[in-house]
Amino acid sequence: MDDKKSIPSISAGAFKLSQVFSKEYEYHIPAYQRPYAWETDHAEELFDDLYESKFGENSSKEKYFLGNIVLSKKKDTRHCDVIDGQQRLTTLTILLVTIYHKAVNKEKFEKIKNYVKEEGNEFENLKPRPRLFLREEDQDFFEKYFQNFALDDLLKNNPSNDLVSSDSRKNMVNNSKVFIKRIEEKCLDDEKLMEFVRFLVNECFITLVSSFSEEAAIRIFQVMNARGLDLENSDIIKAELIARISKEERKKYNKEWQSMENDLTRKTFNELFSHIRMIFTKRKAKKNLPMEFKEHVILGKDEKKQEKKNNNQIVKLLPKKLLDEILSYGDFLKQIKDMKFDEEYKNEKNNEYAKWLNRLIYKDWIPVVIFFMSQKPNEEYFSCFLKKLERLAACLLICSTSKNQQIVRFCKIIAGLEGEHSLEKPIAALELNKKEIEEMVSILDGDVYQINNTKRRKYILLRLESFMSKEDPYEKKVAIERVLPEDVPLNSKWDSEWPNHSKREKWKNKIANLVLLKTKRSNKNEKDERLSFEDKKKEYQKRNEDPEYKLTSQVLSTESWTEEVLKKRQQKLLKTFKDNWELK
Repeated sequence: MDDKKSIPSISAGAFKLSQVFSKEYEYHIPAYQRPYAWETDHAEELFDDLYESKFGENSSKEKYFLGNIVLSKKKDTRHCDVIDGQQRLTTLTILLVTIYHKAVNKEKFEKIKNYVKEEGNEFENLKPRPRLFLREEDQDFFEKYFQNFALDDLLKNNPSNDLVSSDSRKNMVNNSKVFIKRIEEKCLDDEKLMEFVRFLVNECFITLVSSFSEEAAIRIFQVMNARGLDLENSDIIKAELIARISKEERKKYNKEWQSMENDLTRKTFNELFSHIRMIFTKRKAKKNLPMEFKEHVILGKDEKKQEKKNNNQIVKLLPKKLLDEILSYGDFLKQIKDMKFDEEYKNEKNNEYAKWLNRLIYKDWIPVVIFFMSQKPNEEYFSCFLKKLERLAACLLICSTSKNQQIVRFCKIIAGLEGEHSLEKPIAALELNKKEIEEMVSILDGDVYQINNTKRRKYILLRLESFMSKEDPYEKKVAIERVLPEDVPLNSKWDSEWPNHSKREKWKNKIANLVLLKTKRSNKNEKDERLSFEDKKKEYQKRNEDPEYKLTSQVLSTESWTEEVLKKRQQKLLKTFKDNWELK
């Protein structure tokens, strides 16, 4: 048997978005794929990244890489099954449709439709067809409102539950609203939108990996997910570094490298190199990790030119020192992730700050702590630094600061760490300014229950609980519930005690009206929400044992639930935040 015949043909290449959305490809999402799942956080991050790359202060003429897409594509056919990449293809389509929707002079933007739907060409036997076909359950909806550019019809009224009947459809609608909001916030007029579209279709690239065999394409997808592009990054960086030291030393460093990888786990080990890249570049990634790591970490800006002149000289220059530094950074990362610091910084407060930092929904603060630990500050300064960093990180989360703004802020702290700093001379970027404090307090004093991100909402309530109880609150299967109900039944006790509808609206979503409880075993019944205050307390009593939440215990000891009670409770809870986070 000829072995060559058994190897499926695989091709890969980087293509502009104008080539990705062209007559060469017609994308189909197989039925076994999960539904469209990107939520507003993903859409916001994508738009902000693209906008910053084109219009931001640090924009450059470098190409923007949108990631990989894995396809199963037969030879001499446009039809391809998307094995991996559905989320990006769908979101980019929604973005293009949204840009057309926001354009004032639609005629100038007519050509944008060609990237969403094939206009057809009789001479080439091309029929008008969408470029992307979602799963059967969503394709009719997607084509009717998005691929036919009918967002006006979809958004002019809030879409009904029947129309937006699935999470995937809700995600499509919500992400289109995010793009509309971002375009409005950035004041993108037709001229700017035209520039943005030119950037999208000409300067943004996707790597298409395709195979004639679906089985081979799925194998590629499994390898990319099981070992991953990120996982390969560590291998590439390791090879780059190990090749720069003598053969005698390679065995020692290979062993230490493997030991660190085992201690951290493969996933966390791979994250380490992204953190180190950020320490050295002090900005968001613009290229793939191995490329930036070599350019900014292994070679350094000044040594890049020197390497071209005399490679042997560079080989002897810094690999051993850098390898030792990476190993020490790995040790710091392990302490941070384990939420247990070594003897030098070992105390309950430091471990507590690390726990709350690790509970954030982003990780861009980690390089800051790694770099700070590498400077070996004394224990008092380390505790003060961690306390302020946790407060800043919480502020960025609570105020829903964009991913780009978060990274910029943490990079400013890293830059500050490179200069003079001490307990007496703190880094300015670590402090909260007056505007940030006011915004943070305003959100905490506002409708906390209405915060649309569940993780943000829970973080706020659990952090409050930790300030009140001075203990680490139990957070698995925790529920946040309102005491004064959402809908007050007519002629009920609630109705007689709270006759003023506007006052009910004012207080029902504030932290004073919220309790933490263990999630019920059975599904929540709508009637439970409307129980009288006395009956609610009985229900809370059952659900507030092991663990016991102080936030809820206070309610159990309250005789009535009036506006005056809520005012005092609100002031007290807000003061707890202000005192513990020093929001002055």
